[in-house]
This record gives sequence, C-alpha cells and structure tokens, in this order.
Amino acid sequence: MSQSPRTILLLDADSARAIDTAQILLQHSVSVLMANDVATAQQLVRHHRPGVVVLDGGFLSIKDLREKLFIHGLNVDTPFVILSPDREPLAETNVPYAIISRPLTDAGITSLLAIQGLPVQGEIPPIVTPSQTQPSLL
Repeated sequence: MSQSPRTILLLDADSARAIDTAQILLQHSVSVLMANDVATAQQLVRHHRPGVVVLDGGFLSIKDLREKLFIHGLNVDTPFVILSPDREPLAETNVPYAIISRPLTDAGITSLLAIQGLPVQGEIPPIVTPSQTQPSLL
C-alpha cells in the first residue's frame, strides 16, 4: 500500500516561477496547490488541508496573512516556508516562518520534506520494538 502524498500550498504571484517550483516539488511525491494571490489561496484552503504553505517573500508584507488563511480552514499549526534568494529575514513580521533558498536545490527540498514530516527518499523509518522487559524499580 503506497503512502498518499502530502499537500503543499504554493503561493507565488509569478505564474511562471510557480509552475517551475511546482514541477520540481511534484517529483518528490507531494501534491501542489498553486495560488497567485491570497483570495485564491483562501478558496483552496476551504476545500483542501495543506500540510505546509510555501510562499514568495513578497507575501510577507500582507497584514495578517496567516489569519486570512486560518479563517478559511487552514490548520493553526501549519508551517509557513518562504522561498527567497536571500538568507536574511525578509520583512518585519510577527508570523513565524522558515526560509529556503530559491531556486530550490536538493538541500532545500530535503528541508521542506523534513518540515512536513515526509519520508526523505532513501530514508528508512526507525522500527521501534520493545527490547527485553526491564525490571520495575518499585
């Protein structure tokens, strides 16, 4: 039985760049929802529950972005990840977010998959088996 892919909401005003980013992400067994603006993103989160929101740094200037998505159904603990050519914080904001360098590299994709809790290609999940029962100290 195969694992169903997780969903990423990709918020980028540049359609060509969004398509390129989505094509890279789709190669890693995830579903990608694309939005060019906040209104489209709000419509998408009404019907889908993305595991992470990946957005262009230009959207950080939108006041209450996270809340605008929460009121339409986004889970409150959904992580926000900014794609940026810079490694420095992009704007004054009270929204916690991670930054991944653009263009996406293998390291960036590995980081994104780790943020979502997805298995990384080649990763073997740990098998937890109880070892010998230990005597009680009571």
